[in-house]
Amino acid sequence: MKKKRLIHLLLIFPMLLFAQSKAITGTIIDENKMPLPGVSILIKELNIGSFTDFNGLFSLKVPETGKTIVVSYLGYISKELVIGNTGVFNIQLAIDSNTLDEIVVVGYGTQRKSDITGSVASVKVDAIAAAQNSTVDDL
Repeated sequence: MKKKRLIHLLLIFPMLLFAQSKAITGTIIDENKMPLPGVSILIKELNIGSFTDFNGLFSLKVPETGKTIVVSYLGYISKELVIGNTGVFNIQLAIDSNTLDEIVVVGYGTQRKSDITGSVASVKVDAIAAAQNSTVDDL
């Protein structure tokens, strides 16, 4: 019986040492205090990460070796934060006005303005509403 307990102890104790981690949570908002969905939160040293939900909330388990998180979002200035003993982060990202001019949103994703070789057109809703079309194909 004592051998069995000793074997269990020797098998479980190392697992407890390696499984040491802490959970961090937080909210990410923009300059207008609105939540930002889809923001990338990455542990810099380990390349482990997560994304915020629709309400700008995130939760992430950080191993002991994780010291810094990197918060990044398209069109905003990235931030690097030291984890330390903090478990809750409330982060406000600032708009990066330099990169906003270089991004073009297309129907299936985003592309840089410099990568587009064809023409880019925009159609106003008023022009569509004024046209007398009976089917979507005619539009």
